[in-house]
Amino acid sequence: MRITNTTVSETMRVLTGKIVDQQEKLEKMEQRLQALETSAHNVSKHIQTRQAEVSSVAFTACVSAQDVINIGHGQTIVFDQVYTNTGNSYKRTTGIFTAPMDGVYGFHLSVMVLDSNALYLNLVKNGEHFEGMAIYGNGRFTTVSEFWNIELAKGDDVWIRTDTNYIDGHLGTIHGWCHTQFSGFFIN
Repeated sequence: MRITNTTVSETMRVLTGKIVDQQEKLEKMEQRLQALETSAHNVSKHIQTRQAEVSSVAFTACVSAQDVINIGHGQTIVFDQVYTNTGNSYKRTTGIFTAPMDGVYGFHLSVMVLDSNALYLNLVKNGEHFEGMAIYGNGRFTTVSEFWNIELAKGDDVWIRTDTNYIDGHLGTIHGWCHTQFSGFFIN
């Protein structure tokens, strides 16, 4: 077989075309790889942020005054002494917890009243009664506790407020000195 300039030129043109096609395919693959790496990095950052959020939502606060007496109807109970406020979702000046993300949260309330004092309290979600508890002082001190699991959306508010201050002729009084506490934390 005889090799001519025309044959060499034709072969070079074909090979050059194949090389150019392969370079274009390689460039497209590199662009797709870059996009996948960016996406994987963003997902990884989101997961890390979410894990940090999940592990950083918890509070415990108490009523620090000796006694809170003659509590009126619809009054928010402010747990002003904060022991823990990881994530800063509980506001000690208002007594309100604001959910930093969607999920299920656990809330615990422990209330102590003095003898012959009675009180109805409500767990409130976004201004609406969610659940209530009754405390009746029968003895020197009486403590009642409740625990609730509540599904919240980001920005939902939860707090404790009085329902009424008069039950069976007894005025509502909370015994403080941090014997009355409110806690909450993110579950899932």
